[in-house]
Amino acid sequence: MNRSGPPTARLMRESGAALADLLVLADDMNCPLGAVRVRPAGSSGGHNGLASLIEALGSDQFPRLRMGTGPRPAGMDARDFVLSPFDDAEWDAVEEMTDVAAEAACAG
Repeated sequence: MNRSGPPTARLMRESGAALADLLVLADDMNCPLGAVRVRPAGSSGGHNGLASLIEALGSDQFPRLRMGTGPRPAGMDARDFVLSPFDDAEWDAVEEMTDVAAEAACAG
């Protein structure tokens, strides 16, 4: 995800897709686990993958669906947090979140 901008920009150029045709799904450690947030446009909010997309596309005017994975434990490196597996106790929230995200993506 962190370097998804260049290949996404190339695919969009080759297919003739508009920014409005794109829907980016991303994790968000600043939102509580299970939260789903849809925005039509906006900043990267510190997310490296979104920053890569914004830079490569030359715009932040594309829709994104962010899925909460937080909060990050105090003192834990962000990379370690986002790459760590969910605990058994978190899976119900993860499954519900992915169901809601899938419905939102299909409705858009």
